[in-house]
This record gives sequence, structure tokens and C-alpha cells, in this order.
Amino acid sequence: PLCRAYDLLWIRLWIRLLDRPLILIMTSLRLAIKASLEQSQPPALPQQTTTRKRGKAASSPPSKKSKKATAAGPPSWTRGDVQLRPTRATLRGLNVQRPWAPMLLDGSKVIETRTYDIDKQKCFANEWFWVVETPGKKRQRGQRAHITGCIKFSSKSVRYTSLAQWRADEDKHRIPAGSEYDWNGRGTMYGWRVERAYALRSPLPRPDPKGVINSKPVTRTVPRGGWLP
Repeated sequence: PLCRAYDLLWIRLWIRLLDRPLILIMTSLRLAIKASLEQSQPPALPQQTTTRKRGKAASSPPSKKSKKATAAGPPSWTRGDVQLRPTRATLRGLNVQRPWAPMLLDGSKVIETRTYDIDKQKCFANEWFWVVETPGKKRQRGQRAHITGCIKFSSKSVRYTSLAQWRADEDKHRIPAGSEYDWNGRGTMYGWRVERAYALRSPLPRPDPKGVINSKPVTRTVPRGGWLP
């Protein structure tokens, strides 16, 4: 019995001696695995701090730039804007007689001729307009003016100084020689360069009143799919 007790004591002593290094080895191994996992994971995104006020969670106030973007939504087609093809816009109307109004919208007429510069009083350059198609002097019974699209002119216009220059641009302004609106070379004549133009599938009601040259801003809503490609 004494030998057996001695053996058990000896075995326990060896277990205690071996237990401590084993614990140290296991602890080191666990720390190494944890460190490798932390390095392999992407850094956590910073969470938005919230403050509670009167029992309700309130996020930190957004910046002026983000608040304007979320509140206003996409910019509308206003003076000086470059945003294209809205579904609702408030624009001035520009009166253009038929058949030149459809030509401006389909791209076959790239210069609109006027006796005054587009930059006069800075009121026509870099602005989107409703194209108000008017019947003109050859108006037939039942024909009325209506909005057929929208257009924007470049700020750089061309001034015609000679009849040869005017004739050379006939394929651009589409005013036939000898017609009622032909220029004889005397007086002033300017060409407004078309920058962008879009046609509607179906016309919209004209501004009321439409004015002689242009109208005051009027709001119109274009239905889904209402613009021609």
C-alpha cells in the first residue's frame, strides 16, 4: 500500500509540473489565432452617434450640402441649369413659327435667326425654353399655338456681316433665298446656335398669354415616355 500511495503521489506531482507549461502553450496559441483573425477582418465602419431628446432618438444634423440634396431632390430645369429631360419644369416659352419649330427640334435647323443678339440684356443665352410652335401668317382655321418641345441656345451667337456669309449658312438656318423671311444684307442679323433640343411626342398647352416673342415662365408636366429619343 505504501508503494501504491507513493506512486500516486509521484504521478500527481508530474501532472502538476506538466500542467503549467500546457496552459501557457494553449493560452499563447489562442492569442495568436485571435490576432490573425483580427488582421484578416476589414476595419469596422464608424457608427453614427445619436442623441436622445424627449424620449426620441435624433441623429446628428446633416451638413447644409446633404440637407439641400435630400430636401430639394434632383434639380429642375431652371435658368442656367444643365439638367436634362425633367418630367416637370417651369420654363419661359419661345415663339417659333411653323415649319421652323419642328426643324429646331429634329436637328435639321441648328441656327435660329433673329435681328438682335442672344446676349442682349443676357436674357436668352444658357436658358432652357419651351418651344411654342405658332402657325405663323399662313394660319389655317383651327390651328393654334402649342408647346412641342424644349430648347437651349449657346451663349455664343454668330453675327452676319455679309450676304455671302448668310447664303453660306442657309443649310443651318433654313431660310430659303427669296422667301418672306430672307435677309437682304442690310441691317443686323444674328444666328443663335442650338446647344440642345428635345421634342415631345404629344404637344402640351401653350402659355397663356404666349406673348409676341416669348412668354413668362409656365409650369408643364411631361408624362412618362413623353419625350422623343
